[in-house]
Parts: sequence; C-alpha cells; structure tokens
Amino acid sequence: AGSGGEWLPTYAGGGSAQGSSWRIHDHLHFNFKDAKISGTATASYARMNFGGPTDNVWLSFGLRPQYNFTKSFALAVEAGYDQGTRDDGLKPKITKLTVAPTFTLGDSVWSRPQIRTFVTFAKWNEAARSAAGGDTAIGAGGVFGKQTNGLTFGAQAEAWW
Repeated sequence: AGSGGEWLPTYAGGGSAQGSSWRIHDHLHFNFKDAKISGTATASYARMNFGGPTDNVWLSFGLRPQYNFTKSFALAVEAGYDQGTRDDGLKPKITKLTVAPTFTLGDSVWSRPQIRTFVTFAKWNEAARSAAGGDTAIGAGGVFGKQTNGLTFGAQAEAWW
C-alpha cells in the first residue's frame, strides 16, 4: 500500500527505485488517573538518500497531554517540532501548537469514539516554505502560499474497531 512512499511525511515522492531510507520512532503513553491527565509523546529520526551525494535527515518531536474534565469531555493540547536537513542545502523547521476540546466515551487519550474541534497555529522558516513549493512561479506553497505561519481550525471524528 505504501510502495510509492508518498504516505510517509518525510519521504514525499519516494517512488524512485534509487536510494534508501530508515527511521527510528518511539512513542510514550502516560496516564495519571488521579490528576485526570493522560497523553502521548513521540520522537522520530529519519535518514533518506534519494541517490544524491548526501542524505536527507528529519527529526520530529511531539507532546499531546489531555485533561479529562469528565468521562465524556476533555481538552487536548498538542505541541510539535520538526527539523530537517535536505541534500539541496535547505534546513526546514516547523513548530505547531494545537488546542482541541474533545467529546469522548472514556477518560483516557486512547478512548474512542472521539469528536473534537481544533485550532492549530504553526510557524515555519523560509526553507520549509520553499520546500513546500512557496517559491514556484504561481506561488503555490500549499494553502499558505508565501507565508511562514498560519492558523487552521476544524472538526474531526475518530472511531476504532
């Protein structure tokens, strides 16, 4: 299913027959029942070579604590930081903060189903903007074009079987 590699956020366009990649990812879960806090923390390190003279490197950290006001309502906050070094010399960096009021059927970050609304603010450097296509003739760069920060919001529903 992932043979093209596009589903990997650090390996966009990775369908080339040349090159190699590897990734180390760790995930930590915490649950402080008496404090009504649970959450997750993640860290990733990836190294990719697309057949060029140097490797692309990607480092990522995230923390997502959730405070459960009741068994059916929680507030999750997520902070993340990503940094890369590309073989073209770009060093993209991205920082984000999300706040998500959540309706759920349990008092853990793993409880499902969940319905949540969210607001995310992200800030990235010029290298990240450029890597996203912000330097193209039409100024694409995704929905934020030539900007180096943005705010987005929405709603999500999540269920597991």
